[in-house]
Amino acid sequence: MLAKIWVPRNAAVLVSPIAIGLPIFYYFFGDGRPPENNFSYAPLVVSHPLVFTYSFAYAAAASVSAWESGRLREYKVWNLGAARSKFAVAVRALLAPIALSWIVLTFPVALALFQTGTLPTFMSLGPLCMGLVLCVAHAIIGFAIGSRLPPLVSAPILAAATWVLVASSMASSEFWIRHVSGQFSFSLMLGEAIPLRVLIPPILFTGSLALGIVLLWIVYFHWIIRAIAAALVTAYGVTAAVHMVSEWGHTPPLLTAQAPLQCFGNAPRVCLPEVMRGRGSDVDADVRSTLKSLQDTGLKVQPHKITDNAVYGRHPRSSTNTTWYVNFTGALLAEESVRYRIGFAAAKFGCREPSIETSRSVRLWIATVIGEAEEERKRVAMEVTPFDGQKRVEETVKSVLKMPKLKQAEWFNSSLEKACVGR
Repeated sequence: MLAKIWVPRNAAVLVSPIAIGLPIFYYFFGDGRPPENNFSYAPLVVSHPLVFTYSFAYAAAASVSAWESGRLREYKVWNLGAARSKFAVAVRALLAPIALSWIVLTFPVALALFQTGTLPTFMSLGPLCMGLVLCVAHAIIGFAIGSRLPPLVSAPILAAATWVLVASSMASSEFWIRHVSGQFSFSLMLGEAIPLRVLIPPILFTGSLALGIVLLWIVYFHWIIRAIAAALVTAYGVTAAVHMVSEWGHTPPLLTAQAPLQCFGNAPRVCLPEVMRGRGSDVDADVRSTLKSLQDTGLKVQPHKITDNAVYGRHPRSSTNTTWYVNFTGALLAEESVRYRIGFAAAKFGCREPSIETSRSVRLWIATVIGEAEEERKRVAMEVTPFDGQKRVEETVKSVLKMPKLKQAEWFNSSLEKACVGR
């Protein structure tokens, strides 16, 4: 009788201030808002608040559904000879919990899009749609648990357990757990997007559990048949989901270079994200003047295309002789010299860890040729790793600059090879 007294008529309405208020609190007073440099890039803007919202939405769906299910059980609705089927009654009871969880999930995203003046794109809405589907799955699971336990027990336990399990998945050393949890532990960067194959495993994992529960409810077959079908569906879904993510590392596979580019000129063609188009002509001028300074020394540097490496997110590309990848956006945001970054791109060593002294000599020579020697010295001064050969580097570059330009170019090319000997 005590459970009957405390069960409200509409739990979703009563808990909505807390369920919606918590992610909004994270948005305004935590890290839920998109970063200042969001470039109005829709996948970034949408993904950032979702990192903090998924677990709240799933917890709301599961706990409120458990409460609604417990209310039906306490009032012996399933024992009544109702005209509507069990499915119809369950669906009606699930509408409010699912609606609440969808509001919890979508409101911070809508707020982020509005505040940044960003229009959503088809690619950006994938992570949100995944969350909406998983809210339904968590609601079904919560409803099933609530049908067996008192609502005063099942609702708070499910709220806490779902939130903890989903939110803590990002800290798990077992990477497959974070990939099937329905919780991304990161927000996207400029140029990145989440492919469809990354959205499927969480839906398959949690969705198969929910579908197994639905199969148990089908009253047209013997309970043994229902139990076997539910077990097979759940086992297949969970196993398939885990198998799909078994080879993924800390971060799932991501699409890159999804931000639209604007290109300038030819030989080389200089490409920047459209969001930086206001600086495009200045960058193009810096690129051409820097290349001319290098060519005047006798270096044969003539890339066909130079693309902003920022659009490759956390997976930057390595330059080739014909295509250079330079982080123009990073330089502009940090108010650093674009000329310096272009000059640095010209020094293409053939190994990952070239000789420190030789590589520093090459960099300082390039920086001096293009008029950015002080920028290079500032970078060296900020390095944490101690190096006692900087004086030799300065002396080497001084002697090289006294050589004829043709000899300087020869020294540059030979130094690129020398820096990687034995490495």
